Amino acid sequence: MGGVRSSPRYRTPLRPLAGVRSRLADGLCVAAERAVERGDAADAEQAATRALCACDQLEASADTSRRRLRALASLGEAHRLANRHTHAEGSLTEALELAETSFAGDAPECRRALDDLALHLTRAGRFDAAERLYRRALASRERALGPDHPAVAIDRVALATVLDRLGRADEARELLHRALGGARGAGAGASARRASSRL
Repeated sequence: MGGVRSSPRYRTPLRPLAGVRSRLADGLCVAAERAVERGDAADAEQAATRALCACDQLEASADTSRRRLRALASLGEAHRLANRHTHAEGSLTEALELAETSFAGDAPECRRALDDLALHLTRAGRFDAAERLYRRALASRERALGPDHPAVAIDRVALATVLDRLGRADEARELLHRALGGARGAGAGASARRASSRL
């Protein structure tokens, strides 16, 4: 009853393919991000979708989760560029859920996913939902980076902009003053000054 004999060399996993797949996923993420920068929704959607498929072929790891987050963010932007806002929100919500399940609450990946979804909601005019996300991102950045970090000042400017749109100008002005006081980086201070001049 001889069957096919199994050779040890065929039972070992093909480890070199994992490296190729990782590089493929990375390249597709870059292609999707560049297509978003060009404003090419079709190319961005195609590259991001292919990047997600490549990530499906990788072992679960923090690096794979980061690749998926990049691809989902690009896919969300591609949908936004194509005026498919419901799809964009779905992709960005999925990215936030992935970030929150894969990384600690104050991890940069979580803050980026919060910012991406909050920005989308702001653009869509859903200021109440955007405010909640910006507040979470701001609290996380303050815990991780300290209250005087330029990134915290940028978050304060974004939140102040949303508060102003909600008709809460006094609260927005207070946040902008805090952003001006805490911003040590040129970009954050300039953003706060421009925003405060509009209020």
